[in-house]
Amino acid sequence: MAVVRFSLMQPRPGCEQEIQQIEDELLAWFTKQKGFIMGFRIGAMSKGGEIGRITLWNAHDDADATATQDHSIALRSRLLRLSSTHQDALFEVKGTPLAAVQNVMEALKK
Repeated sequence: MAVVRFSLMQPRPGCEQEIQQIEDELLAWFTKQKGFIMGFRIGAMSKGGEIGRITLWNAHDDADATATQDHSIALRSRLLRLSSTHQDALFEVKGTPLAAVQNVMEALKK
């Protein structure tokens, strides 16, 4: 079953650009990993300034296997040091994964 991993953090003052660069590096690396479907960096539209990442994976095992690789752990460790808060959550995709991706893509066009 497909899963979505959602990560959200509050950057420490002055760390926003470095966090964005690390997020982009993680996403580029994910594209080479087994089971990765798609992902993108997100940013708050409010004054809070949170930065995050949403990734879609073919299976829970694929997402976990990638998350436990040394490169992923090292980059995520840097993110933790640069942020004052950090949340991670894993969600099971309900319904047809392709339809879910299409819905996300349609929402991004709006």
